[in-house]
Amino acid sequence: MTSPVLLALRACLLAAALALAGCAGAPTVEDAQARLREGDHAAALATARRVADRARTPADRAAARRLAVRAALAGGLPGEAAEDLLALRRLEGQDDPGLALEVAVGTVRGALASPDPARRIRALEALEAVAELPRAHPLLRQGLADPHPVVRGQAARVALRSGDAALGREALALGRDASPEVRVALARALGDLHGGAGPASAGAQAA
Repeated sequence: MTSPVLLALRACLLAAALALAGCAGAPTVEDAQARLREGDHAAALATARRVADRARTPADRAAARRLAVRAALAGGLPGEAAEDLLALRRLEGQDDPGLALEVAVGTVRGALASPDPARRIRALEALEAVAELPRAHPLLRQGLADPHPVVRGQAARVALRSGDAALGREALALGRDASPEVRVALARALGDLHGGAGPASAGAQAA
């Protein structure tokens, strides 16, 4: 007859074996990283989230959430990235400034692709807070070439505040834009920068 002690021991060993078997089939951060390297952003995001949900330590959960943010951004899903960034903030009790900037830039990039000019204008307004950072400059150039004149005018205003000389010259070139709306917006932006320069200054500086 088997003793209760042996039965309990066998039960414990069986539970441990089952747990190990389950762990062997569970996704890992390395699996998510591999999917990301392969360019399968949706799979990388799903895998990273599964790891974050199952990880035992806060550090492992945080690492998985960071990877989920990057997978979502790589897949052009800034809204999903923002969700994982919020989960990461709850885990760590503080923001990750670098990752938050990546999410912000990704969100603006997505908004600039919107067919709605009003949304593109709001995106450029949001970009003004980080206009001096090189990562923002390609997005500003996209705005300067936008088909809508009000969007181009807004992009010029932000580009002039970026502090980047090359970007400033590209904004000033809009002083020769075919749209009077753009030329007026540029003149006003220059006036704001230089203490009330007249509306004619945009064409003069762009010449």
